[in-house]
Amino acid sequence: MLRVALKLFAVVGLSLAVAFGASAQVKPSAEQMKELQQAMDEVQKALKDGDAAKIKDAKNKLIQLTDKHYKIPSGNLSEEPSYDPDVEGEGETVRAGDDKKKVKTTIGEPAFFDPTDGKTPSIGWLASTKIHEIGGHGAQAADGKWYTDDKGAAINEIEAYDLEIKNAETTGLSKGEIDELKKRRQEWYDQLNEANKKKIDKGDYTLVLLPPAENSKTALIGQPAIFVSGEVYADEVATTTVRGPRTLEGCVVTTEVAGQTAEAKTDQRGGALLSLPDSVARLTTATTAIVRVFDSTGKEIARTQTRVLPGPAPDVVSRPIINDIPTDLRRGDVVTIPGSSLGRQCDVVVGNQIQETLASSVNQVTAYVDTPKLGPQEAWVRNPYGESKSFETNVFSFEVSAPRTTIRRGEQLTATAQYQSLRRGSEIRFKNNTPGVVTMNVAGARTAGDEAVLTVRDPNGSIPVNLRGLSAGAFSISYEVVHPPRR
Repeated sequence: MLRVALKLFAVVGLSLAVAFGASAQVKPSAEQMKELQQAMDEVQKALKDGDAAKIKDAKNKLIQLTDKHYKIPSGNLSEEPSYDPDVEGEGETVRAGDDKKKVKTTIGEPAFFDPTDGKTPSIGWLASTKIHEIGGHGAQAADGKWYTDDKGAAINEIEAYDLEIKNAETTGLSKGEIDELKKRRQEWYDQLNEANKKKIDKGDYTLVLLPPAENSKTALIGQPAIFVSGEVYADEVATTTVRGPRTLEGCVVTTEVAGQTAEAKTDQRGGALLSLPDSVARLTTATTAIVRVFDSTGKEIARTQTRVLPGPAPDVVSRPIINDIPTDLRRGDVVTIPGSSLGRQCDVVVGNQIQETLASSVNQVTAYVDTPKLGPQEAWVRNPYGESKSFETNVFSFEVSAPRTTIRRGEQLTATAQYQSLRRGSEIRFKNNTPGVVTMNVAGARTAGDEAVLTVRDPNGSIPVNLRGLSAGAFSISYEVVHPPRR
């Protein structure tokens, strides 16, 4: 972890109270400070002489004395910290080898000098750097959480800077040095959304994401469908999901393109890997592939298609890129987000809830929206290499229920539409799909033919949809929510 402003690196979030804060720093005695000053003088002399070997030896001696006299914890270090002139910024902490809870810390040139001028020797700044790297990021690694996303990096830089500020009196920092710490902390703080800022303000440095609920298995039952990314590369293996059948395991998914067919079976959650015939790799133009699903009896129960792009798929080795996320998401909807560098291990995150991925490829991810929190919140996409830019979205709920879906002639029934967290100004458009069976009346709505349009004034409410039977039979009422533009 580079201790320098506005650098994004992999770190981790946790409270350092147990790992470091409970072991308060000890201010060196006068005799110890004298020894530290003598070591700093040796550094200055070596710098003046220009002997690289002597410079390194003198700085390593000072680093070791700083650990000793300030009693900086070292239990999670794989080796004694050392000076490295190639380190950018004051310090860098990385996980050490196979032991992911151990770290290796190296100290850079700026750690030995007051940051306000970069010239004045500062033992306190070196000690503060060690607290940031070892007490901060080292303790985070020891907790077993090592994130690779921007939000995690920002939160944990803030935590490490707070640890420095807390120990500023012990390390003997000047007002200018403390102001520099506060400035750097603020730069990281400004990168967070309001929800994370509120957590930081309460002393909570964690970034916890809830696992996907996978409620789509029951929510989408009875309407067989297969979710496939809208485009895949010829040599790409993409994730797909079957929904609808009561038994999801063992369905056969076939892919047909350019006269060739490949097939796969679904697992117990309905997932299957979409692979294309080997001959498809020779395609030179985009081609449509037909994807079918067959149940255990061999009956086709769903079909869709995808666009096959020629050429090899780009390797996913960096954070995902997306241009937007819908400004409004209904709980229970299926949303597809295009982008690049997404891949098979891609997730949509809304608030602190990971959404259930139904299909993913390099260029698209499709997810089932299911988060317990309603209202405005941040949403983004992540893969093993990091996170995309985040966008603000509004999650709302909307459900229509009726006593039954059949009616007798002359009978009156009331269906009920209930909603929460709809933005004011949204329009709810009801449509009577069976005008020969029922008449429809929605109080307060504008009616035109078989449609009724109601403008939302209150974000939470219940709407009665009154029906009267014209003839005996099944009726169908559909709805659409049209959201106002985001200001």
